[in-house]
Amino acid sequence: MLTTPFGFFQRQKKDSVMKTNRREFMTIAGAAGVGRIGMQQAGGDAQAAAATPSQKDIRKLPFVTELFLDNERLESNPGVSRKLHQPKKHLLNPVVRSERWCEGNIIQPYTTMYDKEDKLFKMWARSGSDWNSAFLGGNAAYMLYFTSTDGVRWDKPDLGVAEIGGRRDHNIVYVSDMVPQFVNKLGGMKYVVPTKPMVPQGKKAFFWSVVKNPKPRDASEKFVALAIVQDHRRGAHIVSSPDGIHWSCADAPF
Repeated sequence: MLTTPFGFFQRQKKDSVMKTNRREFMTIAGAAGVGRIGMQQAGGDAQAAAATPSQKDIRKLPFVTELFLDNERLESNPGVSRKLHQPKKHLLNPVVRSERWCEGNIIQPYTTMYDKEDKLFKMWARSGSDWNSAFLGGNAAYMLYFTSTDGVRWDKPDLGVAEIGGRRDHNIVYVSDMVPQFVNKLGGMKYVVPTKPMVPQGKKAFFWSVVKNPKPRDASEKFVALAIVQDHRRGAHIVSSPDGIHWSCADAPF
């Protein structure tokens, strides 16, 4: 058995083919996405790690929502075929546009999710500008927050999280100047400050891969994400939030 970052594959001999299929790979990859799968150095007759619940044969579980990736679980399919349809863009695209003073000249959605608890679609998007004249308080890149009930029509709430450019009527939730003010417990050291500071094109702070933490240690870690702050810090930092709006940054790269 060979353990990899993406799952478990059987290896019988040196020249044998790794035995898996698309369904098993998707199941294993999904398990890897929600938990850590340990790395082991496998060689010769090395013993494999004990099987985990994620490795159990899900075919034995009743009432499982099924994605028909293949025909493995179809007893028969007379007169039925699988067809992949060409996706079509919604007629209202683009559904989010740069229209407000705080939205720069570009909006890049970095994370969109449906929050079952709040019954809302939520989006965190990078915005800003590469034009010096369009910087907000020296900020060239920052994060915006949007909500929607249907995923098509998006609200841009005035959150007033921080004063940007002398104003608070905006939906900006993360900028470079917030980082040293709001620090979470996910670091443990001080910021890594390079000997020769970077000279970015304006201050930039953004994050992606927002997830709703299934097991937060406390309420402040309900949402977590990975952030880059391109001013005088180096490395990727973990950011956390109790509500997806107020974010704090670890004081050291993860």
